[in-house]
Amino acid sequence: MFDPLLQEVLASLSRIVDPEVQLEAAERVLEFLRSPLLQGSVNLQANAVSCLGRLAKPSMIPEIVDLLANPNYRVRLHAIAALKQISTEEADREIQRRYQEQHIPPELAEGLAIALREW
Repeated sequence: MFDPLLQEVLASLSRIVDPEVQLEAAERVLEFLRSPLLQGSVNLQANAVSCLGRLAKPSMIPEIVDLLANPNYRVRLHAIAALKQISTEEADREIQRRYQEQHIPPELAEGLAIALREW
């Protein structure tokens, strides 16, 4: 019911150009992604992750890497694309580092493996 409205909000947020406002908007989008409101909509999750790619700064790479644990393959691919938009080099280092950790959840391990294949 609210999907078109929320998609338009995400599209508007992704066009923000002020760096300070971008960071705050990216933080809000991350909160939005964690909310139960988006759990039922893969389209909204994918759009929110794409928005992060346009807004986020390298400091947010670890949070976006966490999104690789999402059970939906499409959302994972959008997270990979977002990471590439932000900083290919820094994102690659974070993915490699996390992949080599001893105790990572299986969902995240799978998402990291996908990211490494797609990189």
